[in-house]
Amino acid sequence: MKTLPLPRALGLLLLGFFLVGATECQQEPHTVVAPQLSSTQALLNEKDQQIAVLKQQEADLKTQREAERQNASKAASNFQGVLKAAEYMADSPPKEAVVDESKLGIARLPADDPQETVRALQRVVLIVTGQRDEARKLYDAAAADAVQAKAVIAAKDQALAAKDAEIGARDAKIAELNNAMLAEQKKAAADLQNAFATKEAEIQKLKDEQAAKERRLWVNTLRISSIGVVVAGIAAIAISQGALWAQGGLLIVGGALLFGFGIAIDVLTSQRWFPYAVGVVVLLVLAAGAWWIYELWKNNRLNDMVLAAVQDIKDTSEATGSKLWDGVRDHFIYRLGNSDSYWGQVIQKKLVQRGLIAAPGAAAPVAAAPAPPAKPA
Repeated sequence: MKTLPLPRALGLLLLGFFLVGATECQQEPHTVVAPQLSSTQALLNEKDQQIAVLKQQEADLKTQREAERQNASKAASNFQGVLKAAEYMADSPPKEAVVDESKLGIARLPADDPQETVRALQRVVLIVTGQRDEARKLYDAAAADAVQAKAVIAAKDQALAAKDAEIGARDAKIAELNNAMLAEQKKAAADLQNAFATKEAEIQKLKDEQAAKERRLWVNTLRISSIGVVVAGIAAIAISQGALWAQGGLLIVGGALLFGFGIAIDVLTSQRWFPYAVGVVVLLVLAAGAWWIYELWKNNRLNDMVLAAVQDIKDTSEATGSKLWDGVRDHFIYRLGNSDSYWGQVIQKKLVQRGLIAAPGAAAPVAAAPAPPAKPA
């Protein structure tokens, strides 16, 4: 069976690792579409129709009032005709009552219609002059006009009542549409919020996939490198015919450990708790560093205080000619010479720098002899 050469097989293996790490599922992103409120337009249309009905009702009301005013003006003209007819009557209590009631009726009504007043006076004159047939024709025509005027007013009343009923029904419809619009607005807000939440989830998913892709690429690179180290170890042993077996074995073991380290990193970084654990570790390290700096500062300050006290002992001993400093110095040399602690070495170094004790291995400084007392004069 024909086998592939080692370089070609290794190249195909590396290519396979890269393809596995770079493979990623493509997903069609969800499109956020703002919801349309159907009840809003219906509510606007209903309100437009309501406004048109209200305008028509106002116009009909003006027409009705005008018809009623004209009818009342004609009634005032009739009272003018009665007053004219009373002029042909002999004075009597009935005449006085007719005149007073006619004037009261005129006072309660709007101004009389001039044309109708002329026709009323014409009818009265015809009756007084004996032209009763001609007058009857005019009275019949006036009565028909009055019936027609009342019919017009009654029709306007019915139209206004119908408009009132229509307005009431439309108000109820508007209230219903308004409630429907509020419900649709709440639903649309919830749908929009859910849509944005879905979009945020998709964005987070894409970020996670991208991070996983980058992590996979890094891990595959680490694995490929480990395989390269192992191959290098095998090649070293093969080429040297076993002479470099120790170095080759070390490369093989190192490559295997590197491969295992890549697997461990891949497993750990894929866990959700890993970033939080890293954050906790970083905080602990920062806290430990801050505590160590504080302890260092505190111990340095304590050391400076001890050294200042030692310096005072030396100065006082030299000034008074006392042997106290010799004992203190020998004690420090003994203690620090047998101390392997860090702070013992620090104190010893500072004592040497100040000239309080001799460096390890050097001769101890000889204290100066006290000055002789001055002779009395």
